[in-house]
Amino acid sequence: MITEIKQHKYEYSILFLYTILSVVMFLGYQQNWQRFIVIILYSGFYFSWSLIHHLINKNLTLIVLLEYLLITILALVSLKVIFFPNL
Repeated sequence: MITEIKQHKYEYSILFLYTILSVVMFLGYQQNWQRFIVIILYSGFYFSWSLIHHLINKNLTLIVLLEYLLITILALVSLKVIFFPNL
């Protein structure tokens, strides 16, 4: 994993910075619906970033696409149920 990060510093830097930005935004908002929108936006970004990362590396397959899609959906549903049950 460390080798992967070293080889793709730019891509992982973008992911890291957007993650930090999302955490700051999440903590900065007081309303649950605003926080949930941050989570939705981050999930969409992560899914897109993953696809672009695999396209650049020329190893994007249908299985990889479905894996990231399912992880994104699972994360969204889990976070919604756990942290925002009344939304």
